[in-house]
Amino acid sequence: MAYGRYEKGEREPSYQTVCFIAQTFHCNVDFLYGISDEMHTDYITISSAESPELYSLILELKKNHDMEKRILAYAKALSNVK
Repeated sequence: MAYGRYEKGEREPSYQTVCFIAQTFHCNVDFLYGISDEMHTDYITISSAESPELYSLILELKKNHDMEKRILAYAKALSNVK
């Protein structure tokens, strides 16, 4: 019901709601606000609850740039394997 009101222009969603809608529909928040013509998002949200191993890896890579370069090189090599 609330979403229908947003579409009709009867109500304005909060920023938190806009972020939730963008995440649900895999689109850019700026696109929903009309700031950007780019619909597709340029980021991915990683939740520690949904993917604790990947979340921990990303935190470690932020601290250790040498490890980041090595992991990215390894991932690139893996993506070229057929």
